[in-house]
Amino acid sequence: MKRILISILVLLLIVLSFYVLFHFVFISDETRIQRRIEKGRAAIEKENLLTLAGLVSEKYRGNVGTEKSELLGYLHQLFQMSENIRIQVHSTEIRVNGTEADVSVRFTMSGTLDGKDFSGVQSGETETIGLRFAKEDRAWRVVEVTEPAQMRSHP
Repeated sequence: MKRILISILVLLLIVLSFYVLFHFVFISDETRIQRRIEKGRAAIEKENLLTLAGLVSEKYRGNVGTEKSELLGYLHQLFQMSENIRIQVHSTEIRVNGTEADVSVRFTMSGTLDGKDFSGVQSGETETIGLRFAKEDRAWRVVEVTEPAQMRSHP
């Protein structure tokens, strides 16, 4: 009886090991980046600045906030003025080149800003944002954000 229990336990450990290897170790950089994008989308909807800070590199330089602290300040301000932000990602194009990746995300956004329909990107309107990732300490982090053209055109 003991032998059967030990055999079952060993078998379960082998199955668990394969699961971990194939879901966390042997995944492509594209899949890792896609997971980071999903984590960022969820963090924006939950207004979680701590999670977003973990996704952004200390070396961040971009069109949306010139450095990491300015980007996070911009997001904090957005969270203070808005409610019920929802983001639906329609497509993601990822181009990995070594330890860098360029990403284009097509999405729609909805919510309210000061009690009115979200006006940064018109509610329900499809937009595209550019992200540049760099691999730092075995994790992909955002080093640049290129804001959507329509967000730049609104006052």
